[in-house]
Amino acid sequence: GSRLVDSKSIDSAIAGIENSRLAIIIQAEQSRTEMVVLQERLLRGKEAQRRRGEYLGGQVPFGLAAVRSLDPQGAELIKEAAQMILAGASIPEICRKWNEEGHKTGTGAYWGSTSLRRLMRMPHLVGLRHYITKDADGNEVEDYFRDEDGEPVIVTDPILDIATFRRVDQALAKRRSTTRKT
Repeated sequence: GSRLVDSKSIDSAIAGIENSRLAIIIQAEQSRTEMVVLQERLLRGKEAQRRRGEYLGGQVPFGLAAVRSLDPQGAELIKEAAQMILAGASIPEICRKWNEEGHKTGTGAYWGSTSLRRLMRMPHLVGLRHYITKDADGNEVEDYFRDEDGEPVIVTDPILDIATFRRVDQALAKRRSTTRKT
């Protein structure tokens, strides 16, 4: 048979499973309730951090430091990549150049086309903080940190100005659609 033992000395082998059953059920429900309360408190805390535009943890985007300030070397590389893209350089060319120069991604990996293309389209480059939340139906929704009026708020120093960011984004989107048609 099976034996259940908990941290409060409930032992089904000593008292018998039938005698311990109610105590075990009550303790399990108390633990479940504690977990629900903890989860709700964590979600409220993260939502408050999100509203204040604070760093929520996790992988720090390339070009930023953990305190959401700029990483000068990363920021310069991003500016260089933007200028190269606008001048007609391909993503693989930029990756090759950076890899030859010894520049690595935020995780220490070599640069690849997918990671650089994704980086160059990330909102943190213009100072916006992007996050994914869920709507009332449980569907994932992408959004930016916004003020009370619903306007996106700049939460870090921008690496690129919005006009450059949009031109880079358009250039990459155009190249992507061109390569898919062939």
